[in-house]
Amino acid sequence: MPLSGSSLNHGDVFILDAGSDIYFWNGDKCNEFEKVQALNLAISIKNNERKGKAKLHYPRDMGGQTEETFWTLLGGRVEVQQPIPDEELKFD
Repeated sequence: MPLSGSSLNHGDVFILDAGSDIYFWNGDKCNEFEKVQALNLAISIKNNERKGKAKLHYPRDMGGQTEETFWTLLGGRVEVQQPIPDEELKFD
């Protein structure tokens, strides 16, 4: 997906891998299965690819500087889209 806030929507979960920082962002309407699967992937990246040295961040839960850094990495804060049905998603 493009590295942009406009890629986010409230129906899905997103992982932003910024090397030593991994951001886990979930939409308001994503399902629990998606959350668990994405969190497992984020933890796997942290533990296996980064040898446990990366930090896992939850910008929606933490707010403050963590959330601001997340939005800066995405090119700035935007209004998050409503959920997109899976059949409409297109991956490059």
